[in-house]
Amino acid sequence: MPAGSPRLAYLRKRAATLVSNAGLLVAGVVTSVVISRVLGPEGRGVYVSWQSWAAAGAIIAAAGLPQVVVLDDWNDRRHRLGDLIIPLGATVTVGAVLAVVAGLLVLGAGGALLGMVLVVSAIQVGAVAAAEAQRLGRMIGAFNVVRLLPPAAGTIAMVLLAATGERGPSIWLLVIATAQTVVLVAALVWVTQPVRLRPSSRASVRKSLAATARLGPGNWVTLLQYRGDLLAVALIFPPSVVGFYSVGVAAQTAVAAAGQAGGQHWFSMGRDAWDSGTASLRREVLRTGGLATVAAVLVGGTSYWWVGSLFGSDFAAAVPLAVGMSLVAVVQSVDYLFAHALLLAGSGVKAWLYRLPAVSVLVVGVVTVSAAELGPSVVVAVAGVGYVVSVVVMAVVLRGRRKAAVSRTQSPQPVTSPMTCRRRRGRAMTSQTNQMEATTRRSRRASIRRLMSGGSWPTRL
Repeated sequence: MPAGSPRLAYLRKRAATLVSNAGLLVAGVVTSVVISRVLGPEGRGVYVSWQSWAAAGAIIAAAGLPQVVVLDDWNDRRHRLGDLIIPLGATVTVGAVLAVVAGLLVLGAGGALLGMVLVVSAIQVGAVAAAEAQRLGRMIGAFNVVRLLPPAAGTIAMVLLAATGERGPSIWLLVIATAQTVVLVAALVWVTQPVRLRPSSRASVRKSLAATARLGPGNWVTLLQYRGDLLAVALIFPPSVVGFYSVGVAAQTAVAAAGQAGGQHWFSMGRDAWDSGTASLRREVLRTGGLATVAAVLVGGTSYWWVGSLFGSDFAAAVPLAVGMSLVAVVQSVDYLFAHALLLAGSGVKAWLYRLPAVSVLVVGVVTVSAAELGPSVVVAVAGVGYVVSVVVMAVVLRGRRKAAVSRTQSPQPVTSPMTCRRRRGRAMTSQTNQMEATTRRSRRASIRRLMSGGSWPTRL
C-alpha cells in the first residue's frame, strides 16, 4: 500500500479509536465472563435487567445533551465546567427518578435502587465527558481515555467482588456503578479543567437545556430501536434467557464498536464533514460497513468457541444469538452513521420521525413474540429488520437533503441592470445626506438650548 494512499491515511487517523474500541471489546468480554462465571445465567440475567432499565432511564433523561455538547455554537471552543453542571444535574435528576420508578414498578427491584441511580449517573457523566472531548477534536487522547475508564474501573471492581465471594446481583451493581461514577466525574473535571473556575452564563445554560429538549424525541426513539429488544426480553423471558441474550448483546456491541470507529471521527469533523459532499458520506458508509462486516465474521464465526470456552457450557444456548446479533450490528453501524449525518445536515430534531417505521416494526414483532410465545431468536430477526428499514428511510432523507443543498448553491442569482444599480446608489447617497443633515440640525438645536440655559457654544457645529 503506497505511503500516501487515502486508505493508509484513513487507517492512521482512526488507529487510536480502533485500538480504543478493541480495548472496550476486551473489557466488555472480561466483564461478561466474570459476571457469568460468578453469578451464573440467572444471576447475570437479573443483573442485566436492572442495568438495562437504569440505562434506559439515563438515556431518556439525557435527551440530546451529548449531541448539544458536540455541536453547539453559542459557547467558546471549550465548555466551562459551569456550562455543563446545570444541564447535566437536571438530566441526572430526571434519570434517577425514572430509574427508581422502573425499579419499583417494572422490575420490583427495591434492593437495587441505589445501584440503578448510580448507573444513571455513570452513563450520563461519561457521555458528556466523551462528547466534550469529541467537540475539542481530542479523538486520540481524551476521547478514548474517557471511553476506556468505565470498563477498566468496572473490571477492577468485579475482580475484587469475585475475590470476596459476593454473589448478590444488587451488590455487584452498586459497587461497579460506584466505581464507574467516581472515575467518570474525575474525567469530566479533567476534560474541562483549564477553564473550570470561570462562571457560566445563564444564556448558554438556557440554550443548552432548550436544545437538549429539542433533540430528546430523536434519542428516545433511538433508544427504543437500539435497546428496545433487550428491554422487551427482560420483561418477556425468564432471567436465564435474559442472560443468554445479553451474551448476544455483547457480541453485537463488539461488532458495532469496530464499525462505528470511522463514523465517530467523521462526526467529530462537525459541519465540514457534511459540507464535503455526497462522496465523503458514501466513502464513510463503505468503510463503516466494511469494518463492521469483518468484525461480524470474526466474532460470529468463532462464537461457538469463545462462548463455550469463556462463559462455560451453561451458556451454549447463547451461540445462535451471538451469530445473529453480530450480523445485526453491521446494519446498526450504518444506521449510527446516518443518524449522525442527519444531525450535521440540520435534521436532528426530526430524526425521531425517520425512525418511527423501524420502531413500529420492532414493537409489532415483540408483541407477536410475546403473544405467540416464540423464542428470543425471533426477537433478533425483528431487530435486524428494523435496522434495515431505518437505514433505508434515513438514506432517502439524506439524499433529499443533499439535493436541496446543491440546488440552493447552484441557483442562478438575479441579474441587475445598470439603471437599477445607479438608482440604488442614488438612493443610498440621498439617505446618507439626509442622515448628515438631521444630525447637524439636532446638534444646532442642542447648542441653542445650552446657550439659553447659560451654557457655552461648542467649538464646531
